Amino acid sequence: MTRRARTTTSARAIIATRARTSARTPDPLLPAPLPSPPMPPAPGESFATNEEPDLIVWRLVGHVSADDIRHLYDAQVRFCEGRSHAFVLIDVHRLGHFAPEARRIAAQGPHDGKIVLPVRANAVVGASFHLRVLGIMVSRASALLNPAHAVPIQFFDTESEARAWIDDLRRDLR
Repeated sequence: MTRRARTTTSARAIIATRARTSARTPDPLLPAPLPSPPMPPAPGESFATNEEPDLIVWRLVGHVSADDIRHLYDAQVRFCEGRSHAFVLIDVHRLGHFAPEARRIAAQGPHDGKIVLPVRANAVVGASFHLRVLGIMVSRASALLNPAHAVPIQFFDTESEARAWIDDLRRDLR
């Protein structure tokens, strides 16, 4: 029994030594590690998803900061590259607080309004009266700051209503 305990201790020492050594210098004989897949958003974290052919879905969750809006715009800019148009569905069911700086960034658009996106309309789902007023103010401020960003905004109680409206707009583009 004593011998087994010594073996276990020495095995632990070897593993610990290898871990310390491998953390400093990668083994040239081993293949490089694969990049990790994108992580799903953490609970309480806003995120954007894309749906082909032309829909960006923003899910605003909890406290939304200016950095959150910047990240959402970055995802939107990447999705819009090379597209003639896109629609944005914004789900605010789980929105807690929309920081003033985040509202300013949302009104300006990506990169201080320097990038014009081919967004044809914004559909907002789950907004309270207060958020509807705030959304209209942000939309009007955006149109004043950068007329190229002026797009219609419509509010809906359910996502299915918003998607139906977007489908109607999509048919009108054809």
